[in-house]
Amino acid sequence: MPNRLVRKSFLSKDAKNTFYRRIDQLIEDLKADPLNIELQQQVEQLTEKVLQLQADIERRKQLHEQDQKVISALRDENKRLRNNNEQSAALNEKAHMEIDSLRKENMDLRRKAYPERYVLPSFIDVEATHAYKDKQGQCHITMKFTGGSKEYKEQMSNEDFVAFKNGSLTKEEIIAKYHKPRIEAYISREFSRPDKRSATLSLIERTIFSYMKLYSCSAFVPSSNGDNNPRKRRSYNDIDDMNDEERKGLAM
Repeated sequence: MPNRLVRKSFLSKDAKNTFYRRIDQLIEDLKADPLNIELQQQVEQLTEKVLQLQADIERRKQLHEQDQKVISALRDENKRLRNNNEQSAALNEKAHMEIDSLRKENMDLRRKAYPERYVLPSFIDVEATHAYKDKQGQCHITMKFTGGSKEYKEQMSNEDFVAFKNGSLTKEEIIAKYHKPRIEAYISREFSRPDKRSATLSLIERTIFSYMKLYSCSAFVPSSNGDNNPRKRRSYNDIDDMNDEERKGLAM
């Protein structure tokens, strides 16, 4: 701008040239001034930092774009896996339902084939009986006799408790297993009364304790001195350990 003003002025050519040299000298002096040099260095340093920042911004932008691609791919993969999991869960649920149905069908068939293994005598209140875990985690099975108010409680194994909960063991089975001595004592007491023996036999017919009929057939017959006499008195455990063929032979 100063040169432009000089050119428009009415100075002589020599004066203008002198003025131009003076201006150039002032510019050179300004450039050589230590303060200006320091400022110029700071400007250069700041310019370099700006360039570095711009390069860093560009690099971060590229990384962000790459991250977005990875995120998008992961979202698609998660969606696919979620769909697969839902399909697998549906198939598993269907399989479990089929297993439960087959287990129930199998249990029903077993009940029909061997009713005495899954039915308790009517003098046991099955509905009032329940299995539970206490606050300490110990499993219990309770039992009541029909018409009675007293509740009998026995500890049971966690394995049997789980089997009962998943349907592998029936309530009748665990009652018979854990309250067997108490029930057999009740039956034995009733057998000891001739006037109630027939009624007791009818109550345990085709139940888990139907083998007591075999016991009653032999328990009140005078025993023989012969060890091979099938009519000799037997204990409950003897009969309980017999197989089906041996029981049939004893009953004949």
